[in-house]
Amino acid sequence: MLPAIQQHIDTPYYKTDFVLISGDNYYPKKNKNETINEKQKMVDAAQLEAGFSMLPKNTEVHLILGNHDIETNPSTGQRNMFDAKTNQSSEKCVISKLEKSATHPEVVPKDAPKIHIFHAFMWTPNIAIIMFDTSLYDNLDPDTVDCYDEFEPLKEPRLQDKKQERIDEQERFIQDFLETQLSNRTQPIQNVILMGHYPIVSIKMKEVKDKVKDKKTGEESAVEPAKDKKDKKDKKDKSKDKMKEKAECCSFTHLFTDIHKMFYHRKLQQPHYHYLCADVHMYQKVKVNIPIVPKPEKIFSDEIEDLDTGDETSVFIPTQMEITQYVVGTGGAELDEPPSLNPIESKSVEIPKTNQMVEFNVEEVQKTNGFLECVLRSQDPVLRFYFHPINQTTIATKPQNKSI
Repeated sequence: MLPAIQQHIDTPYYKTDFVLISGDNYYPKKNKNETINEKQKMVDAAQLEAGFSMLPKNTEVHLILGNHDIETNPSTGQRNMFDAKTNQSSEKCVISKLEKSATHPEVVPKDAPKIHIFHAFMWTPNIAIIMFDTSLYDNLDPDTVDCYDEFEPLKEPRLQDKKQERIDEQERFIQDFLETQLSNRTQPIQNVILMGHYPIVSIKMKEVKDKVKDKKTGEESAVEPAKDKKDKKDKKDKSKDKMKEKAECCSFTHLFTDIHKMFYHRKLQQPHYHYLCADVHMYQKVKVNIPIVPKPEKIFSDEIEDLDTGDETSVFIPTQMEITQYVVGTGGAELDEPPSLNPIESKSVEIPKTNQMVEFNVEEVQKTNGFLECVLRSQDPVLRFYFHPINQTTIATKPQNKSI
C-alpha cells in the first residue's frame, strides 16, 4: 500500500498537498496459544518502525489514532499483548510509545509525519479539514485512556474522569476552530472534510452462527461452526449462505450535527459534508443522513428571505444532515465481506442509546484495500473523490491541480 501511494505522489502529473491517514497505524500479529486457548498479540517494534519509515516522503502527512493505536495490557487482570522479540508481556501503552517514537522530531526529520488526537486546518479558503478521535466514545478502561498521554498531555487537566476531559477538549477544539473560521468571512466554506477512524455507519456481512438449545433451560446460544481441517473447505464454500448484513451506528453523531447547527445559527449556507474513515476492511461510499432533533425557534419574517408574512413565526431547523461517507480499508487485516448495494433503497440503523435512526444508502463497494484521492481543480467548487484499489493502482495521464 505505502509504495503505491508514494508512486502516486511521485508521478509528475500530480501535486499532492498532503496525505491523511485515519488510524489503526499498526496491527500486532495474533498467535493462538493452544495451552490457554487464547489469542496472543505479538508487538514487533522493528516491524512497526519499518512501516512508519515507509510513510510518504516529500509531502505533508497527518495521522490520527484508531482503536489499535491505544491498545494496551491492563494494569491488572489478563494480559494478552507480548513483545515479539522477548516473548515477555509488553509494557503498558507499548504501541502508543513506539508510534510516538517513530514520528518524534529527534529521531526523524522535521517534516516527518505528525500524529494527532485531533487536528484541523483550512485546505483552501473554502475547504475545511477536521480530524478527530472516535475511540474516545468507546467504553474505554482507564489504562487505555492513559495511552493518549503518550501522544499529547491534557492541556487543562481538571477532572478525575480523563476520558470525559479528553472528549470535552476535542469538542471545544472543533467548536473554537469553526467559530474562528466562520467569523467575518468574505466567502463561504463550500466543503467540510471530516475524518475519524470509525464510520458513522459500519456495514458488512457477518457470519450467522449456528444455535443450539439447552435441553434443561430451553435457552439458545450461538456456537462456532466446526473448525477441523476436514470441514474447512465446506465451511468456506457455504459461508456466504450463512452471512447476514449487519449495520452499526456510531455514538458520536452529535459531532456532525453540532457542526451543522453552527452554520445554521449563523444563517450560512450549508457546505457539502464528506466523512473519511476506516475500521471496516474494504472500500465503501455511503450516503448517510443523520437526524437533527427539531427545535422550534421564533424568528421574524425579515430574517428569512422566502417568508413575507410580517408576523413572528415558529420555524424548525432542518431535520436531517446529509454526509457522504468514504470507508477506506488500507490493509493490515483480512478483508470483510461487503454488503449489498442499495443506492436507491434507504436503510436505517439506530443511534446507540437513543430512539433516533440514521438512514443510509450504500452507493459503491469493493472488497479490496486501496487509497482514496480527493482532487480539487482550479475554479471548481466540487471535490472529486477517486478510489484506487491497491491491486489496480493506475497513474494519471494528465495533470490535476491538487489532491489528498
